[in-house]
Amino acid sequence: MALAAGEPPKVPDLMLKARVLADLPAAERPKLEVMDPRGAAFQARLAALKREKGAAFTICDVEVPTRVTR
Repeated sequence: MALAAGEPPKVPDLMLKARVLADLPAAERPKLEVMDPRGAAFQARLAALKREKGAAFTICDVEVPTRVTR
């Protein structure tokens, strides 16, 4: 959501550096917590979203809650 919009964007974003998580040394890797999409809490969120969106619901509306911990 923070990337410049438009085709092409008026002021394009520049990627200065990219690193793949698997390439980081274990000590530098962030710890991630991801909500289990098979769990009851996620299923309840999904059902509420489907009710809210109705026929306009698509899989693109679904966000799996994730957070970085250290």
